[in-house]
Amino acid sequence: MNPQNNIIVKESAKTVRAMARQTLSGRWQEALWVSLMMYAITTLPSIVIPYISGTSFTLSAVNVYTLIVSGPMALGISIYFLKVFRQRPGGMEDLLRGFNYMWKSFVLVILMAVRIFLLSLLFVIPGILAALRYSQAFFIMADAPEKSPRQCLWESGLLMQGNRSRFFVLELSFLGWALLASLPPAAGHMLWGPDTAGVSLPPSASWTEILSASMEAAAQPIHPLLYLLSIGTVFLGIYMTASHACFYDLVNGNLQVRRTDELHTLAKEFSSPDPNATEEIPEETVGEDHDV
Repeated sequence: MNPQNNIIVKESAKTVRAMARQTLSGRWQEALWVSLMMYAITTLPSIVIPYISGTSFTLSAVNVYTLIVSGPMALGISIYFLKVFRQRPGGMEDLLRGFNYMWKSFVLVILMAVRIFLLSLLFVIPGILAALRYSQAFFIMADAPEKSPRQCLWESGLLMQGNRSRFFVLELSFLGWALLASLPPAAGHMLWGPDTAGVSLPPSASWTEILSASMEAAAQPIHPLLYLLSIGTVFLGIYMTASHACFYDLVNGNLQVRRTDELHTLAKEFSSPDPNATEEIPEETVGEDHDV
């Protein structure tokens, strides 16, 4: 990958999603197990610990644990889905490979979060632009783990020059699916969600009392059926991450798509004006590009 050669992605969100679905064909079950393992590693403590103790200390410990493992998990899932999109064998071992670069991935998460947060303090839009700018950082580290977190952020910024709007549109194209996938867990939360009726505060409550009550409500155990109803969001995450891997290979030049209308234009250019001519189009005009 050469981030100096800026490539503008011309493929529509529909085309990117179609390529992602094509690469997932026959691998949905494998991707599901890998994704479930990722969610188990990142969220299992938040499920188990509240049943043991609902104190604010244990809730803080869960938050620290989630912060520590989020980097390796993000790196591992990026490694796996790059293999899926590139039609290479992969599995659970790719997800766990993120822990081989635990410190680098942790630092990358912190740097991304801090930069996005600081820019969000100015206004919402700069924060969104920062998130789009650094969206390829984990894929870059997955491709070249020897690179430093700062270099991954820098290269992501270069790759996304002129491509942030395309990636934003790709994200928006999943909005309908996200709303649909959120309906079952939302309905389940209304039926089996944590009971917060007993948590009441006087109008003159201090910020410490409000914080304590909020942590008490958050520490309540969640009904296991709510996680089962969230399976749709897991499939949506698989679909989105495969699409992100496709976008990454487009933006860094690993994947080049030759459109059918462009091939017809090339055919006209190489065709002879003589209707009796039988000159054929040289094979090298198509090369190894993929015809969509």
